[in-house]
Amino acid sequence: MIGRSPECDLVINNHFISRRHAELVQDSNGQLLLRDLGSSNGTGIGSITNQVQDSPLQEMDLVFFSEDYPVPGGVLMRHFHHWLHSNGTARSSLTLGDVKVFGQGVIRIGSSPECEVCLPVLGIAHEHVSVFYDNGWQVADLAGDAFLNGEEIGNRTMALESGSVIEVESEAVSLTFSQQQMIIARQRSGFALEADQLSLTVKDRTTGEPRNLLSDISVSVLPGELVALMGPSGSGKTTLLNILAGISSASRGEVKYDGVPVAAGDIRATSHTGYVPQDDLLYGELTVAESLYYSTRYRVPDSVSNEQIKRKVAEVCEVLGLDERIRGTLIGSPEKKTLSGGQRKRVNLAMELVTDPLILFLDEPTSGLSSRDTRVVVDALRDLASSMSIAVIVTIHQPSLKVYQTFDKVLYLKDGKLVYYGNAFPDGVSYFIHDEAPEVAGADAVMEALEDRHAHDAALDYTRSSAFQKFVQQRAQLLSVMHHSDLGLPAARASESWFSQVIHASLRYGKCRIRDWQALLIQIMQGPLVGALLGIGLASVRVNTPLFLFVFVAIWFGTNNTARELVSERTLFRREKRSGAAVGAMLLSKLSMNSLVTLIQCVLLVLMASLFLDLTLNLGLAIGVCWLASLVGISLGLLISALAKTDVAAIVITPLVLIPFILFGGLLAPIDDLKAGPKAITQLMPTRWGYEALVHAEKISHETTEEEKTNPFKTFIEFRADDADSGNGRRTRKIISCMSVLFGQFTLFFSMVWIRVKLKSY
Repeated sequence: MIGRSPECDLVINNHFISRRHAELVQDSNGQLLLRDLGSSNGTGIGSITNQVQDSPLQEMDLVFFSEDYPVPGGVLMRHFHHWLHSNGTARSSLTLGDVKVFGQGVIRIGSSPECEVCLPVLGIAHEHVSVFYDNGWQVADLAGDAFLNGEEIGNRTMALESGSVIEVESEAVSLTFSQQQMIIARQRSGFALEADQLSLTVKDRTTGEPRNLLSDISVSVLPGELVALMGPSGSGKTTLLNILAGISSASRGEVKYDGVPVAAGDIRATSHTGYVPQDDLLYGELTVAESLYYSTRYRVPDSVSNEQIKRKVAEVCEVLGLDERIRGTLIGSPEKKTLSGGQRKRVNLAMELVTDPLILFLDEPTSGLSSRDTRVVVDALRDLASSMSIAVIVTIHQPSLKVYQTFDKVLYLKDGKLVYYGNAFPDGVSYFIHDEAPEVAGADAVMEALEDRHAHDAALDYTRSSAFQKFVQQRAQLLSVMHHSDLGLPAARASESWFSQVIHASLRYGKCRIRDWQALLIQIMQGPLVGALLGIGLASVRVNTPLFLFVFVAIWFGTNNTARELVSERTLFRREKRSGAAVGAMLLSKLSMNSLVTLIQCVLLVLMASLFLDLTLNLGLAIGVCWLASLVGISLGLLISALAKTDVAAIVITPLVLIPFILFGGLLAPIDDLKAGPKAITQLMPTRWGYEALVHAEKISHETTEEEKTNPFKTFIEFRADDADSGNGRRTRKIISCMSVLFGQFTLFFSMVWIRVKLKSY
């Protein structure tokens, strides 16, 4: 049986198809007959106008279940024989896509509109695969990473068999042919999602006892369905969504995409899924088009041109109603809004759609939106689910009746327990509300009813209902024998090379910093301002004091500039890491721009102070030591930002980290006068090593007499009188040694940041 109903043997994911549209029957002679079952739009062979009731089916026939999307007869025959060989137990599904018919010749498959078969997906080359006739139909891979029936084509030419499937990126096309004719149909649809007995148990922070956040959740979602996850606050909606999306793991149970179990973080699955978090994770200093371009650039191979990305961004924006004026608008911060709430949500959605996901998850996409913007967003999701034939799962809180009616299915949770899964309207309302009509009661009445019910009782009642049997048990049985896709999961999506990611991440970050020019200018002006204060205030004191403060201020520059960099963008950082961005590339973009800023700060600091101070050291060397110290500060600031939970925590921690640099840096008390414990601590202080380097640099040009025994210079110049080596040569080696220690500290702190953000828990 063929139709839209999940109970059919061949499920066709298209709303123009009747629930039970047609059937294939084999007569006594082995001939397959196509029989219409009284469908709404009828069944045609050759065209939709050539309606048939009971007609023989040939491999090269084009069968029209709807006007726009024919199905090759060979595809239907292949599904029938698969079903027949399983003794009627196998199930399969099919998404109606573009079908084209060709004669003998060269058929190019690629992303270019000039190709005979255009697959407008990023990551597919302009001309990726060539199909041609040469004593039989054959295929050649022109760009790499193309597969024929699951086998990589590589540099060879492979012979085709009728019914073969070619896979490129997330796309797949089936080929049905005779000697004179080739029929190519797009075959890949979105993932079918299965969750089996999902449970999540954590330790209660108050009592220390185990606490169940989710309990035995089982659900199945087919491609093309729009599903709402609903329930009271704290019921586990976002927790369940994150497990289904592969972001976090369950304690028990498993999640399957197309029947294949997937673990949290499985790159095969996550690279083809879209996840839109509740927060608007956008760079306010970029325009909409720039934000979409950069978020897409690192998720596709280097072979994808900038023009292809920009064209894809424009296409997605048009679908979501983001016109050219909006695309050129700066996103702005939440405090300085330039886009409406609905527009910001659609930009977040567009960031996922540009890579053509096979399943889409959204956490509270309508939170804080007006009723009009809510309708716009949910209607867009409805269109996406149908047109792209992908499952769209949404957490939503108390939608209006019209919005609620847009959903195909609804899943209600109460205290982590499944209390309903089935049709959204009217069944999802009438299941809970018996004394009002569903169109009168709406979703609000359901939420009120759930508040008054005990979760255990509500879950138990659902397991005894017909809805549970139909949408949980029967669907699970259906999907257990249903070969939704003979293709399995597609290969993990290729991303941009590491080096290119560094370049583009740095360009994006640099553009954001430059557009926030006031904050950047304030940072740069700190250099000459502090330098002037040091020069004026310390002009009459011994030179070792400003030398020490040079180093400390340089470290403060770096730490102060970066202590909030990661913690303020943590959710955005997680989103990009999950989408395939290299952690190192993102960190190096922060390092490159901030190191340039601190270099300017250090140059201005030293030059301004030197106007007032009697310094004889090489100013270039002094700037180099200060800049190296600022790199230690940058990496230390990033480490604070990576470890802190909030912006406020990072701000509070920073001075606590810097104060020991003053106390144990070698200025306030000569190191030789310290006891063993404090003396050991000084060896860990970057100020101590930067200070020593500048002292030796100063003494190379200016010998200072030891006028008093406590002279802090004494700590660093304990040379033997009979040392054959020149004093300056030894001091030069000491400078190099001190700078090496600073570089080692920078490397250590930066490596710790790298490890921290790379952890799964970050």
